[in-house]
Amino acid sequence: MEPLSALSLSCNILDLLSRGVKTTVLIKEIYSSPDGLRKRHESLVREADTLATIAEGLQQAKGQITQSAVDERMLVVAKNCSDVCLAVEKVIQKCKPKKPKSIFSAVGATVRILLHHSDVEELETQLSKGYDQLSALVSERTRHVPPQWYRCRA
Repeated sequence: MEPLSALSLSCNILDLLSRGVKTTVLIKEIYSSPDGLRKRHESLVREADTLATIAEGLQQAKGQITQSAVDERMLVVAKNCSDVCLAVEKVIQKCKPKKPKSIFSAVGATVRILLHHSDVEELETQLSKGYDQLSALVSERTRHVPPQWYRCRA
């Protein structure tokens, strides 16, 4: 075997071992988790729930205040955030193991996580953008907030 071919083969073997170790760590993390979720997915679900709560609060505030500090742009962004939150929940539920504390279920969940990795990344980006847009709109509107807004929030 030529030296370059041997080097290439050894690099491929090391790459395969590295991927195997990473996959094994992921399986162990899922297996050990009480909810069957990775820590990253758990935090994503928490962020999505928080954003959904904010969006719901904006929808309720729109109906309670006559001179609303909630404009249509905020409602559109809040609706988009709610849709993203539902999509996050759907993808995360797909990736959860079917049976808790089952090694075969953890392996299946790992495969699903690897298959849906790009979907999770995209939803995470959309969630972050929605949060930033909503924060900017709320910040913009709270500079000119009527007194009723403060009474409504309490």
